[in-house]
Amino acid sequence: MSAESPQAPGPLPRILVVDDSPDSLWLMSQLLEGRYEVLQAASGQEALAVAAQEPVPDLMLLDIVMPDMDGYEVLRRLRQQPRTAGIPVAFMTSLTEREQQVLGRGLGAVGYLSKPVDVREVIERVEAHVRGRQHARRMDVLGERLARHLSSGEWQDLFHG
Repeated sequence: MSAESPQAPGPLPRILVVDDSPDSLWLMSQLLEGRYEVLQAASGQEALAVAAQEPVPDLMLLDIVMPDMDGYEVLRRLRQQPRTAGIPVAFMTSLTEREQQVLGRGLGAVGYLSKPVDVREVIERVEAHVRGRQHARRMDVLGERLARHLSSGEWQDLFHG
């Protein structure tokens, strides 16, 4: 586990932590602070509002059991909006039943973190998801650059030929 920032100098990756428990929000902020820009939301509605702001979070850590709107509904609504549809979401939950995980993955969750959280697991998983997101963005940029230099036919031949 590296104590260094997971990316080159520049803006820190944005992690949105969503939990109705102030203690959980504090703990996650302490774990991630300095490596990431940590955003917090204490409800599903607040999470949707924060997630829609630019730049969108690089990862959302989302509690499932919340009073106003459960994490599943938050994820459903995220996926319905083009601006937030691509945000990776990992659930943080004390729910351990397989059906819960199947439902979350079916909605597009990228993973589950069990509560109480294992510090090492949280850091490793967050770093892995952020690296994956950064890699995907770099590939998108490279693809756009390449597309500017190739004709439509050359593009088709290169990628589908």
